[in-house]
Amino acid sequence: FAEYSRKRGVLYVTWAVVSNLVTNPFSSTRTRKCCPLPQVAVMVEVSTGAPLVIASHGQGGNRALLSTYQPRNLFLPCTAIASLGSNIITPEDQICCEGVFDRYEADGYAPACWIWTAGDLTHGNENMTTALRDSCDYYFYALGNDLGIYQLALYTESLGLGQPTGIELPENVGRVASLQTAKDNGREWRIGDTLEAAAGRNDNAFTPLQMAEYCAAIANKGLRYSASILGSVTDRDGNTRYTRQPQITGNTMS
Repeated sequence: FAEYSRKRGVLYVTWAVVSNLVTNPFSSTRTRKCCPLPQVAVMVEVSTGAPLVIASHGQGGNRALLSTYQPRNLFLPCTAIASLGSNIITPEDQICCEGVFDRYEADGYAPACWIWTAGDLTHGNENMTTALRDSCDYYFYALGNDLGIYQLALYTESLGLGQPTGIELPENVGRVASLQTAKDNGREWRIGDTLEAAAGRNDNAFTPLQMAEYCAAIANKGLRYSASILGSVTDRDGNTRYTRQPQITGNTMS
């Protein structure tokens, strides 16, 4: 969607492109009505974690740093990584999407996959790759059920979600769905909360910058960098006194 040029190995994005993205993220009126999203744009350098673009449109301050949103489908790789790391499943193992996850139906809780809600359909047998491709809620409900909220929250935080990014500006640290979060909000944790959390909902809420850095960490095979915007420090005579190097803040898959 962006016009860009590469100069000396650096990606340059014109302000006109960023401005158009945050003020008119969808060209279709139908899409805007169905999928209202905050008008925020964040781009980070995957190899260093350094922000390249942080922009938001409208009132309310910099929503890329201060506002939080449910990650929903963007969170599904986190559940997959947590399940792999906890030996819950392999990438090849299949789970049959039956539309409605009815394991707790007797208790009054039976969440449906989006495809069932859309038209009483199912995805059938899904492995990890196809479940991510199809955003199969049923598959990730099943993973969350076997994984448990403690392990899921642990991996969520290790990927940088709900954690300070390292940027030298005021930011919202977000919120991770967990037993402690529920307790802090004065409510009892239920199994349905775990399933919803595994699908990127429930109490999960993160800033756009956190979500961008999370995606960068996945692309880096779990290596997470600080989102510092400090490049260097120069004195009044033009002498460089400090040059910042990329700072590793964690490794989920180590």
